[in-house]
Amino acid sequence: MWERKRDDLLAKIEHACQESEEEDYQNRIVLDKQTDEKTNKMINMDSCVLLVYAAESKGGQIHVNSDLEGKRVAVSNVTFTKTKEKRTVARWIAALSELISQGYVEKVNSNVFDVTYSGYNFAEQVKDRFKIDITHNFEEYLVD
Repeated sequence: MWERKRDDLLAKIEHACQESEEEDYQNRIVLDKQTDEKTNKMINMDSCVLLVYAAESKGGQIHVNSDLEGKRVAVSNVTFTKTKEKRTVARWIAALSELISQGYVEKVNSNVFDVTYSGYNFAEQVKDRFKIDITHNFEEYLVD
C-alpha cells in the first residue's frame, strides 16, 4: 500500500519537474550560430538584452555596484535594477551569471565585466534577430 502511494508521489514530482523544465525551455531563446547543431547554446532573453546593451555601449562593460539600498546592475547610463527589489536584482544577476558562464562577458574585477569577442559577435546576432534598439527602453524586449 505505502509503495503505491510512494510511486504515485514520485510520478507527480516527475511530472511537475517536466512541466518546470518545459516552462524554463520556453523562456530560453536564441541559438548561438557559432556552435554546431548538436551543441546549440541557448540563452535567456534577459541575458540577450543585457549583452546587446553592453556591447553597444561606449565601454562595452556591465557594472554591478552595491550601496546601502542594494545592488545595481547598469550599462553606461542604463540601470537595469531601477527598483532595487531583491527579485529584480536577482533577475539581472542571473542574466549576468549566464553571460559569464557562456563566455560572452568576463570579470575584470568584482564590479566590472567586459564583453568578450564572442560576446560582441553574439550580440550582433541577437540585435539583428530581435531588432533590439538601445535607444529604446530595455523593458520593451523582456519576456515575463
